[in-house]
Amino acid sequence: MKLYPKNFKQCIIIVFFMYVIFFLTILVLTYLKKYISTNIIMFFGNIFVILLPIIILEKKINKKSLIDLLKNNKTINIYLAFLIFLLSISLQFGLTYPTYLFIKNMLNKPFNLSSPNFFILISSLIISPILEELLFRKIIFNNLLQYKSYYYSLIFSSLTFCLLHPNISNLIPVFILSLITGWIYFKTNNIFYSVIFHFGFNSSTFFINFLKNNGCYNDYFIYIFVFFFVFFGYKLYMNFKRFIYE
Repeated sequence: MKLYPKNFKQCIIIVFFMYVIFFLTILVLTYLKKYISTNIIMFFGNIFVILLPIIILEKKINKKSLIDLLKNNKTINIYLAFLIFLLSISLQFGLTYPTYLFIKNMLNKPFNLSSPNFFILISSLIISPILEELLFRKIIFNNLLQYKSYYYSLIFSSLTFCLLHPNISNLIPVFILSLITGWIYFKTNNIFYSVIFHFGFNSSTFFINFLKNNGCYNDYFIYIFVFFFVFFGYKLYMNFKRFIYE
């Protein structure tokens, strides 16, 4: 069976298609603006932009069952899931969020500390971790692996992920997020753990903003959580080295 995508060029086509879906969805929903709020329009726009490519790629192109995509017969290791969650928090506090702030300051872009609304929270903490991991790890990364090396698949699936998040200040954090979730999925062959890492990463963002809003954020957090990132990363690496998760 020929799977799609099998190279970076096809990945770019997928992202282009996703942007077309997004703008068409927003265009259609804008006509209903007098009846529904902008937040709801953006919420459903973000869902369709990922959900439709998943359906089309798996059902129409790769001729796979969507049920098989969601099926998970593997046993969940609670300790491993907790370790991955702690690693994601440490990454965001210690490395990626400070990098985001540094780039934002270099570009002289204003920092927005407004409280997220309900739809942003649901989208960032539930919809995005699940749908994005299914699309970028279980479909794109997985299919690239059938034709290319591990490193090619990991790097170019991560670059594809970045194309969907074009915020310049956030490109490096997003790329690192994708590299680690891809590595976790490759080692465990279980999308649940990638979703857990993605959830922890996104939820940390809101928690850091909450701390900054209340004057509780301190630069010393960076040094503390870099240590935690190295510590939890080492523990996770040793777990992957010691055990084979079926």
